[in-house]
Amino acid sequence: MEIPLFTDRRWSTCPLWVLEGNERARRFCEKAGWSADGVTRVAPMGGELTHQLLRVRTATR
Repeated sequence: MEIPLFTDRRWSTCPLWVLEGNERARRFCEKAGWSADGVTRVAPMGGELTHQLLRVRTATR
């Protein structure tokens, strides 16, 4: 799967934040080539603080 926005701007990686407890989304991302890099954050979503995990994918050229 090509990521045009990132390859058009010549960025080397594409970030994606996934909710920590969302195993289905995490598996989907892994199958699509996204990998965990160990970075986490706590960010508001819908008025609640959520724990999120960063996934990254290397852009293809």
